[in-house]
Amino acid sequence: MIRVICRAGKIPNHWARLSLLVKLNAGQCIHFAPALTCIFRRAAGPQPKPDCFQQFFHIRLFLVRRPVLVAALPVIEFSCVQEPVGVRQWKRGLRLAISRYMPTPALPESHVPAVFSHKFGSLVKCVLGGYDRLRFRGTLRPLFSPKWMRGLLCSAKILLKDFAQHAQKVSQQIGDRARQTAADQSRPYHYVRGSSSDFDKEAWAERIAQQDGIQDGLIGVLGAVEPCSAMTVRANHQTQRLEPVHEYRKCLHFYHYFEDATFGRCHVRVQSWYPFTVDICLNGRAMLARQMDEHKLAYLKADNCFLQLADPQAAQKLADEQLRLDWPAHLNRLLKLAHLVHRQVLLPLYHLEYYWTSNQSEYATDLVFKDPEQLAKLYRAFVHHGIMTFHTPRVMRFLGHQVPLKSGKVNGRFKGPARSDRIERHEGTCLRHGVGINGIKIYDKFAQVLRVETTLNAPEVFKVYRKAPASAPVKLPPRTKKPSSPTHSGTASTSKPSSVGPQAVIRTNSCVAPQTDQPPRRWQRLRRSVTDMPRRAEVSRAANGRYLEALASTRGIEPLGPAVRKLCQPVHKNGYRFRGLNPLSQPEATLLEIVSRGEWTINGFRNADLRKHLYPLATRSKEQAHRRSAAVSRKLRLLRAHGLIRKVPGSHRYLLSTEGRKLITLLLAARKADVQQLSAFAA
Repeated sequence: MIRVICRAGKIPNHWARLSLLVKLNAGQCIHFAPALTCIFRRAAGPQPKPDCFQQFFHIRLFLVRRPVLVAALPVIEFSCVQEPVGVRQWKRGLRLAISRYMPTPALPESHVPAVFSHKFGSLVKCVLGGYDRLRFRGTLRPLFSPKWMRGLLCSAKILLKDFAQHAQKVSQQIGDRARQTAADQSRPYHYVRGSSSDFDKEAWAERIAQQDGIQDGLIGVLGAVEPCSAMTVRANHQTQRLEPVHEYRKCLHFYHYFEDATFGRCHVRVQSWYPFTVDICLNGRAMLARQMDEHKLAYLKADNCFLQLADPQAAQKLADEQLRLDWPAHLNRLLKLAHLVHRQVLLPLYHLEYYWTSNQSEYATDLVFKDPEQLAKLYRAFVHHGIMTFHTPRVMRFLGHQVPLKSGKVNGRFKGPARSDRIERHEGTCLRHGVGINGIKIYDKFAQVLRVETTLNAPEVFKVYRKAPASAPVKLPPRTKKPSSPTHSGTASTSKPSSVGPQAVIRTNSCVAPQTDQPPRRWQRLRRSVTDMPRRAEVSRAANGRYLEALASTRGIEPLGPAVRKLCQPVHKNGYRFRGLNPLSQPEATLLEIVSRGEWTINGFRNADLRKHLYPLATRSKEQAHRRSAAVSRKLRLLRAHGLIRKVPGSHRYLLSTEGRKLITLLLAARKADVQQLSAFAA
């Protein structure tokens, strides 16, 4: 922190005396009490330039050359013990001098790591991180169960043999209401004939919005027959009965496109067949544009990225407010606009509500560069660095499949596609790394923005600190009957069931059984529920930061020899001696190449992950599996002792350290360098 303390006194020419106290992060204090005087001028006429101006100028250069001070300058406080004459002009001059003579604040470390900011921060104009594409799904979870489906039909007094006729009637009601909504608002309805995937729905909505000048409200409604997960009734040939079953089929879907006051351009997709699944797609950048319009912040937007921001700090605060949004309330609001008959369909289960989950989320960190030419030069190096160090020799290994290192033959049972993740798009070149159905990618958008984006389709690999899963439901005691006794009417009377505790009371339409006690909080799997949207953004932002940290090792100025000298020497840690590494040998070079794979930047790697790549053949016995696990544990201890990796607290996962990423990049580049180029360089 920089603290400027101003003391005014009676000095010649009405100049204010200034003393500057610089407090470092390590606790060291440097006090420039003398000679920092007479730099602010009273507004009563022109004054001669003070003699100490040159000395102040040299001290400013001294501050700029210290990198620890440059990173510690964003917070500036000042206080005046005795206000001089012309307080307003004096404070204005103080702010002007601070903005003129103090270095530019560094990039925010919450989105950009310090190692990347130190190397490329001077080339970046501003940084913006937040959600990009979001896809939510609303489901009526009990209707996916055949038992609950049978209960719904029984409550509605619908026979199983009449289910097809009933479902077609409900589907017709949903379609008629969608078309009537479009007609009431004088908006077009279009039915997509043929394959729905060949029709560009987003382009259709954009064309309609541009033609009619839609700024708020419904744009139009599309109808398309698409595959879906549905409930229907089929005959069971073994039991000779009709039963509700869950199957995949096609049905009519309705796309409602809106210009929403909160989310901007979005659409709601309604399934017209049981169980009436709803999908809502929106864009976090479009929502941020609406927020900045409301706060009257100027910006220049192209597609889904911002090329210029008048106030990047204020824009980032608005983007962070999206994490605290009440998602169920806003999604239910959009549901009421597009699906008006769901209450009539669920009339027997009037307490049943849609359960909202996030099927896909994209969190993007945008770095807006000052000069497009500088970004073009760096991006070529970034792509080359990613191809050379962030993927394995085979695309199958990069996608997480087991391929032997020696033979390189793909398992014959694999029938899926295998392709390179370097894609040319209209906005730039994209380099994508995937692990499972999650991925992380970079691309240069419109030659001005470097975007790092993490896509989460299966967030279960991450952890969130929350309450433990629901325990077993309360078991109700069996009903007991008293011995029947004859009454005056000659009938037998039975007593009421025995009383149960208040925690055992179950609501009639509740889908969740009551719990016996409050479960403790601990680290659990990250859910797809919208409740964990803040944690989803946190892990995505951390993945983007690790990727930028890996890209920071692209450009280095250290020679290879001094950089890896310590790696080749033994080290002592916690009373143990660890041998030096031989990074150019084949076994240890293979180990370093495995731990530097691109997919580990998302969630780290474990002992089991390294065993899959170091020992591709299956184990023959439990003893052999234990020996392999112990061998990998020793390798991990060796890498930790040399500072190449670090352990994630509270887990069995490891990540590359900042120094380890830089050294491994140098070693892998040296092993793959061309001999002729090295000979020409040495000559």
